[in-house]
Amino acid sequence: MFRIFIDGLRRLNLSLTLKIVLSIIALMAILVGGLFVLNIQKYEGTAIRNAAIQADEIAEVVKAGLKTSMRLDPRKDTGQLIADVGHLSHIESVTIFDKQGVSRFTSVQSAPRGPLPKDHPLCIMCHKTESPNEFAPLNERSALIPGDGSGKLVQIVSPIPNKPGCSTGACHQEQRNNKFLGILELTVSLENIEGNISLLVLDNAKYVVFCLITIFITIFGLIYVLVDRPIDRMIEGTRHIALGEYDARVDVDQNDELGTLATSINRMARDVGANHEELSKQHMLYQSLFEGVPCLITVQDKNYKLLRYNQTFAERFQAKPGDYCYRAYKGRDCKCEICPVEKTFADGKSHTTEEIGYYKDGSEAHWIVNTAPIFDENGEIVAAMEMCLDITQRKRLEEHLKASEQKYYAIFNNIPNAVMVLDSESLEIIDCNQMSIDLYGYTKGSLIKRSFMDLVAEDEGERNVSAALGEYNIKRTKHVTADGTTFWASVSTTRSEFDDKPVLLIVVSDISERIRSDEQLVQASKMATLGEMATGVAHELNQPLAVLQMVANLFRRKLKSDSPIDNETAENMSSKISNNVERATKIINHMREFGRKSDIEAEEINLNDVIRRSFDFFSQQLKLHDIDVEWELDEPLPPIKADPNRMEQVFINMLLNARDAIDEKCSANDCSPGDRLITLRSRSTRRKVTVEIHDSGSGIAKDILPRLFEPFFTTKEVGKGTGLGLSISYGIVNDYGGTIHATSPKEGGSRFVISLPRT
Repeated sequence: MFRIFIDGLRRLNLSLTLKIVLSIIALMAILVGGLFVLNIQKYEGTAIRNAAIQADEIAEVVKAGLKTSMRLDPRKDTGQLIADVGHLSHIESVTIFDKQGVSRFTSVQSAPRGPLPKDHPLCIMCHKTESPNEFAPLNERSALIPGDGSGKLVQIVSPIPNKPGCSTGACHQEQRNNKFLGILELTVSLENIEGNISLLVLDNAKYVVFCLITIFITIFGLIYVLVDRPIDRMIEGTRHIALGEYDARVDVDQNDELGTLATSINRMARDVGANHEELSKQHMLYQSLFEGVPCLITVQDKNYKLLRYNQTFAERFQAKPGDYCYRAYKGRDCKCEICPVEKTFADGKSHTTEEIGYYKDGSEAHWIVNTAPIFDENGEIVAAMEMCLDITQRKRLEEHLKASEQKYYAIFNNIPNAVMVLDSESLEIIDCNQMSIDLYGYTKGSLIKRSFMDLVAEDEGERNVSAALGEYNIKRTKHVTADGTTFWASVSTTRSEFDDKPVLLIVVSDISERIRSDEQLVQASKMATLGEMATGVAHELNQPLAVLQMVANLFRRKLKSDSPIDNETAENMSSKISNNVERATKIINHMREFGRKSDIEAEEINLNDVIRRSFDFFSQQLKLHDIDVEWELDEPLPPIKADPNRMEQVFINMLLNARDAIDEKCSANDCSPGDRLITLRSRSTRRKVTVEIHDSGSGIAKDILPRLFEPFFTTKEVGKGTGLGLSISYGIVNDYGGTIHATSPKEGGSRFVISLPRT
């Protein structure tokens, strides 16, 4: 029933508030009505019970009066008693029945006179069991019966007991063994009670109606304020939100569920707005990507018809929606033999192929084709997206690159130097050119995977490893060919990449021929220097020869005069002979050593010692030219690594240039003895050893300084210089990792500074 009511209420075109209020009022009306009926019924039952109790009390009074009336004048007094009781306002009737059910005394004429039948209600009250109840409770002796009019009556039966005083000889002696003499039937009217009940029902009904109206108004107002109006605001807000006005707000200032719901709606509106904005951006982004992406994008159905395509496709092909893809791409009348779209529809996976087709201008094009399935909400493949990336330019570049690779590979193989690609960690040879094969005498197969150190002389291994890993060049080193032959090489190292991994690019040049030429040139320069120094050397040898001649003359005179030579004189002369022979031998050996071919091998030397040896060899030249030497050598001087003979040639060349510069200056101007001066200085730092040769000569012009160390460049007169001394000196110093440069100081003359790295 309630469900039917709810369904009917749901169908009514009423507001939610009115539906809720009507439902509540209906429920309350049912509950209050039920309670009202229960209360009235309970009140009526209580009133009837009270009326029965009052009637029973009256019956007891009547029975008490019967004791007196029966003793005096039973017929008259008892009849009068019954009549007096019957005249009471709320007593309808009073009747006394004997044991046979015959009415003996009654207050109404309509009472039955004959014996009552056994099924009469008055009999059944006591005789409903085979053995009548002696003292039946009141509820069993009373009954509610209808009256003559519309009212109701309460009828009670009260048994008249046979007490000891009643069964005497004068009265009921024959009924001595009976417990009861008869019954007293009393009927009470409920008219007053029913009137009170009617008034009570009316008052309660008014109160219930008043309560229901008050509750209806109160609940309606509360629901309208707390529910209906907030819901209307929520409906209005959500309507705006549904129209896309995501900045609309629901204004519900309540600290309850509806307030929480309004806050949630506002938050939802903000979130939906933000998401909608983000979706719009993404949609615009995807749309712009779809339309503006430089690759060709089409959407095709299972029959390979074009459902959609982007702007790039439209610009490149003469196609329209519904055309077949194979006709648009390649001008074919049927699908391609190998079709990635067909595979995608078959297995629902992406596929990639490389295709060749033609643009609408007839130009050939190459594409990398990728396909992807498009599913509906049921997971069925409804279309396929085909994306074609144009690789035409890349294909052309690949062809050009292939040709370029062949060209550069030919260049790589024909480079006149050996070029090798090494692993940057193991120094293993990864690749090499033809010159590497020719230079080292290995086949390419035996060179590949071989360590680069196998091509280096044993005593040069550490140096080559350091140069390769440190990426610096070696100007001169020894390498070994396949047959064990040693040759001089220069090595340059560059870090690069090969097959996407770091490598070392090694370029090896065979400099054996150049070194031989340099050695010949250096040797020629030495011979020229020796020739130029011949006058000084001859003067140097004349002194020991003169001493020897003097001793020989002394011995000759002594022999001619037959004079004995004392021991002291003989010992003195022997000592002079020995010392001067030793001096001459030293000069000749020094000349021989200087004149021999220098060994290119380097060793640890002290530059101060080399400078002194050079001066000793050149001292006579300086004395002949009245040139003084000032020494400023730093002691002790750290060692350097070089060949002493070659370095001696460098300093002799410096002294020769200093001598010539001083002679040039003094030939044009008068010079005092102090103006002919060469200063030799040496000093060291943490990294290098430096030597300065400063002369008081004519100096060097600024325009000459840049060309000073060029081969065959000289400022001397023809026949007085080869122009190789400074060039050779520069090469020697450079071979040992050093530097040499010249300046013209303000105080005059020229200064040459030589710097070499410490060991």
